[in-house]
Amino acid sequence: MQKEKKIKNLINSKTYAGFITLIGAPNSGKSTFINRIIGQKVAIVSPKVQTTRTRILGIVNYNQSQLIFVDIPGIIKPKGNLNVSMMDIAWSSIKESDIHIFLIDGSRMPEKLFIENKLIIDSMGSKIKNTILVINKIDKLKKNKLLKVIESFENKDEYMSIFFISSLNGDGVADLIKFISLKLPKSNWLYPEDQISDIPIWELASEITREKLFLYLSEELPYSLSVKTTDWKETKKNYVVISQTIFVKKQSQKIIIIGKEGKKIKEIGTSARIDIEKSINMKVFLKLFVKVDKNWDLNI
Repeated sequence: MQKEKKIKNLINSKTYAGFITLIGAPNSGKSTFINRIIGQKVAIVSPKVQTTRTRILGIVNYNQSQLIFVDIPGIIKPKGNLNVSMMDIAWSSIKESDIHIFLIDGSRMPEKLFIENKLIIDSMGSKIKNTILVINKIDKLKKNKLLKVIESFENKDEYMSIFFISSLNGDGVADLIKFISLKLPKSNWLYPEDQISDIPIWELASEITREKLFLYLSEELPYSLSVKTTDWKETKKNYVVISQTIFVKKQSQKIIIIGKEGKKIKEIGTSARIDIEKSINMKVFLKLFVKVDKNWDLNI
């Protein structure tokens, strides 16, 4: 009886909801897209590949539809424990979603696009029928190059649709959101109307600091680092003291982060604090510590 009632309520539902996974090679602009549609930072952006390590939800309510976007790590052939874990997250999210967005960096040379995305294309299989091909970064692309980008995909006619967007300036994004909203299954909304993400604020704070580390030390610092928020104390109204530990694998990496007379870590901390304050609407006192742990990636 209870099951029948649930089915009847679903049939009579005038709302729609579904999960949309963002698929793409590293640096295709998935995190920038998530931040664009949400209207604030929930995913970090960096020139380094594989910046996104976990599944991040961005929630958009459009008319009667709730669009739950899932930003996953860029698809690569995994090497090492960290990459294996990241790819497990990525493919499980793809399997569970209602619609996929295959995001392509349109600014790349057309002849390289197919090669860079071959692993994704080969793994797509029947999922392509529920996939929207989205050519991103059109702000960097001349109009006469658009056709060449599309022609580099032999199976272009098999996708649900094709869109051209710029995650950076928002061109084409509204049309894409509207299209997706009309393709979702009937469902009650799965998240409260005012919720925009499922990432805890302490984890967002860690991610912002990790973003700053990549931005300030992209040439000097290797990929292997992690940031963990170890303490969060709201000492008074709209004021929080945050302690974070930066984990690296080598003592030499710790020296790079700290910098001469501690100037580099202070610079990174100041920049991270400003972004964290914007994200949580509170004043922040940020304490950063650096710890050497060669096995930090075994504990994720």
